Amino acid sequence: MKRASRAAKTALAGLLFLASAASAGEGAAGDALQPVLLDVTLNEQALAEPQLLLKGSDGSLYVSEAMIREWKLRVPKGGGTSFEGETYYRLDSLGAVRAKLDEAAQSLSLDAAAGLFERQSQALLSFDRMPMDRPGTGAFVNYDLFAEHGGSRSVFSGTLETGLYTPHGVAVSRFAGQLGAGSSLTRLESSWTVDRPLHLNSLRLGDSVSRGGPGAAPLRFAGVQFASNFAVQPGFVTAPLASVEGSAEVPSVVDVYVNNVLQTSRNVTPGPFQITNVPVVSGGGTVQLVVRDLLGRETVSTQSYYASSQMLRKGLHDFSYEAGLLRLGYGTKSNSYGAAMASALHRYGLSDSLTAEAQAQLSLDTQQLSGGLTASIPKLALVSGWMAGSRSAQGFGWSAGAAAERRTSAFSVGVRSEVSSTRYTALGPSSEERPSRYSAQAFADLPWRHGSIGANLIHRSNRGRDAETLAGLFGTIGLGRGANLQLYAQYAAAGERHTLLGGHLSFSFGGRRSASASLEVGRGRPSGQLSFQKDAPFGKGTGYRASVTGGRVDSGRAEIDHQTGTAAYGVQLGHSGGATGVRLSARGALGMVGGQLFASRALGGSFGAVHVPGHKGVRVYADNQLVGTTDSRGTLIVPSLRPYDRNVIRIEAADLPLDVQIEESEQVVRPYARVGAAILFASRRESGALLSVSLADGSDLPPGALVQAEGQQSDFVTASGGEVYVTGLTGSTRLHARWNGGTCSFVVPRTAGAEPQPLVEGLRCLPEERIAAR
Repeated sequence: MKRASRAAKTALAGLLFLASAASAGEGAAGDALQPVLLDVTLNEQALAEPQLLLKGSDGSLYVSEAMIREWKLRVPKGGGTSFEGETYYRLDSLGAVRAKLDEAAQSLSLDAAAGLFERQSQALLSFDRMPMDRPGTGAFVNYDLFAEHGGSRSVFSGTLETGLYTPHGVAVSRFAGQLGAGSSLTRLESSWTVDRPLHLNSLRLGDSVSRGGPGAAPLRFAGVQFASNFAVQPGFVTAPLASVEGSAEVPSVVDVYVNNVLQTSRNVTPGPFQITNVPVVSGGGTVQLVVRDLLGRETVSTQSYYASSQMLRKGLHDFSYEAGLLRLGYGTKSNSYGAAMASALHRYGLSDSLTAEAQAQLSLDTQQLSGGLTASIPKLALVSGWMAGSRSAQGFGWSAGAAAERRTSAFSVGVRSEVSSTRYTALGPSSEERPSRYSAQAFADLPWRHGSIGANLIHRSNRGRDAETLAGLFGTIGLGRGANLQLYAQYAAAGERHTLLGGHLSFSFGGRRSASASLEVGRGRPSGQLSFQKDAPFGKGTGYRASVTGGRVDSGRAEIDHQTGTAAYGVQLGHSGGATGVRLSARGALGMVGGQLFASRALGGSFGAVHVPGHKGVRVYADNQLVGTTDSRGTLIVPSLRPYDRNVIRIEAADLPLDVQIEESEQVVRPYARVGAAILFASRRESGALLSVSLADGSDLPPGALVQAEGQQSDFVTASGGEVYVTGLTGSTRLHARWNGGTCSFVVPRTAGAEPQPLVEGLRCLPEERIAAR
């Protein structure tokens, strides 16, 4: 075969030479070039097909530009030779390429240095903007109601949240109220929100909170807000991710480790490579590359990184625009608004290591402008600085600040300081929003095998008040078997001087049960607390908690919470300061989704209505957590779905009758925020029967025989004893059986009754000719 192959390649090369003799090219030295067909091995990797090269009279070899690109080598700059309309380059012009030509075997072995190859790039994390489930139209009301009685006083209070969702946006209003002495009802906020996941932004009309920037605080206002919203695509990464580089001489496997944890394994071809979008944790760490070739030889390289969620990756733009009226008296007044305001915030990733931001906030009385830079120093730390200026009735003022931090798995430390002039004023509903004259913070944290130890320091020089200086130490110790001990100490060196020492011991017993004990010394009498609790389950069930406190205040409390499919109820009994009180609570929701009214436990970010028409008692799971079972209508409300994210909803197919088939038992839902998703699991009934079949001689139909109903495509397999379960029977049906060595047919009469799996016995499967004779 090898001789035949070599002869064929020689003949083919000869034909190519004769065909091109009239227009043969010239080499660099004027030599005539002739085609040669060779088996090529590049860096120990045999190419799939023979390669056509040119050979000069001096024995030099020429390679076409197309072939060089196919081999992923770098194309030389200039010096090419034209042949048959293509550009060829001498093999030795490619660089440090070792060549071994075996003319007898018509093969060429090449060994190219890794640096001669084009760089290859692979991304570990990729992001596609996924479409959302189109919302329908519906409404909901979340309620949280309380009835309290203590001494001679009774109070009824609560909060309500109303929502209306449509394909064009969501309207939400929240209220707080109280009945009894001093009855009141206060509107907290009302808004209409349109999320745009494919554009990573949102539009909101009504009450909202502005984005805070350097030297500026967030503001409550009523008006319009248009802003970036990266939360609408949970997989979207805003922070720069690490990139690592390496090279391989031969085809290899690259293992990527982040802080000694394997992230992925990738195949690479010979040459330099770059792996981008390596997922890393915030702070400093290392990325390690282990390059392993086919012979098991390893090359290990380590690179350091520093990552932070405060950074934006290169070219990413984050913005927020707001305009409206400042909100006054939030929580106490329903419709109190002040001066007109406007605000604009921009953040932009100038590079993966430098992010810039600027903000302007304006009202008739106060104007503020600020800007800042945040930089990631490779392998070291994160540093930032900002400046702000204001103009108000106080005059012109300024503020400036700087911060630096380094966080690693071995040690973390950081400092932050800000100073402002006497006349600097931040935009807000009152002069009380003016910041401190000077503030400084520092922290340090040292993890160790069984916990961590840390310290912090805070100093504030406030306007018109005494300065404050607080210093603290804290530590955490893991005691094993679900036990943890936390210790802390705090010292106030300025302002209200005091010293506090305390500890907190917690135990986890499994089964949602836990206990804790705490002790604090300082500021008068020592105080302590003991508690034991069992949390309520994700679905239906009961939880409870009991605690006692002694020291500065002696008190005790016991409470029990019970969750049903439609609400959560609680009873609390407390005693403190010689008085005893009781508190009753009810928390749940009413709403409409898919045209159906429902009652449910309190609804979260999004919710869903699972519908299995006509089937009660079917278990429903959300991300493998049992939520509950369907009611008499075949419906169950899943009160908490993650908005914008993939929620896996599954039903237990085993809970359906045997004659019911479902198209799918699992669905993925991606709802908008505060929207109800209608999740339909369609089912159909298939008339089936368990058949007991024997052959003409009285023996059982052989196990493994395939049975098919006339006019259908599905096969049903016979079990031992000649039994076979067949679905899709409509009236009197003829069936055919086949097995290794025989075939036969039989007729199943019309099955009567409502049994999901009737048993039909006494069926005789006869050869085809005997059936025809009948």
